[in-house]
Amino acid sequence: MKFDSDVIIKKANNIPPLPQIAARVLSILKKENYTLSEIVYLVSKDLGLTTEILKMANSAIFSPKEEIKDLRHAIVILGEKNLKNLLIALSMKSYFYNDETKIELARGIWEHSLCVAILMRILGSYKNIDTGDAFLLGILHDIGKVIFLLTTPFYDEIVNITKKGGVNSIEIESNLIGFNHAEIGGYVLSKWGLPELFYEKVYYHHDMTMYQKDDMLALLVVSNCLINKRKIGLNIYDEESFKIANKKLDLSEDIIDSAMMDFDEIYKEEKSLFEGRI
Repeated sequence: MKFDSDVIIKKANNIPPLPQIAARVLSILKKENYTLSEIVYLVSKDLGLTTEILKMANSAIFSPKEEIKDLRHAIVILGEKNLKNLLIALSMKSYFYNDETKIELARGIWEHSLCVAILMRILGSYKNIDTGDAFLLGILHDIGKVIFLLTTPFYDEIVNITKKGGVNSIEIESNLIGFNHAEIGGYVLSKWGLPELFYEKVYYHHDMTMYQKDDMLALLVVSNCLINKRKIGLNIYDEESFKIANKKLDLSEDIIDSAMMDFDEIYKEEKSLFEGRI
């Protein structure tokens, strides 16, 4: 079984980056002068986005003193950066649930991505790393797997091979397709116009030669490995990658144990915020 890499890239280039409402809101946020009313007007047209923004603003993450029922108030509570990241995260969810025939596989990739995002935010707080960017990078890091789901008819077979053989999907993807999910993910995110921070880290998150060069990349790798160790996702735990990346971060066992305890509590709530589809 061999895939046509040119066909995959062509299909990947034709995948629209974001749902229309989210894209328009993000476009407004890029302007130097915009009004809150513009954002409220656009978001209010999408019941799904409105509901999710209200849920997030009322979550334990922001700990509001009283229930927030007004969309304008919720957007103020979130702030511009959190709103951007939430819109992109929720928009990505629509790709994970795009193919009904592969819904279970897509759900597994989404759950893994969300878990990595939550853990990145927790561990990032110990190393003074931007936790908003860390969360969004966690959401995006396996978008390449979703692209493979959307563009290759037999990607589920690759997943089965990795599970049965207890091997990492990277090598099998490269052999059968010509490139791996990290590479196609970084490529597509760059085409979508996301900042270099995201597409570069996604591209290199399975390249061990890069782990010592950047705290954010090391954080992604450590979090990815720890979630894989919990058997949440499609890949096996890679101890060598974990050790190399954590050499950069120098997270002690006590910090990691504490972070995993926090993760267990936070995930119960945040899973409900992000599960399902827009």
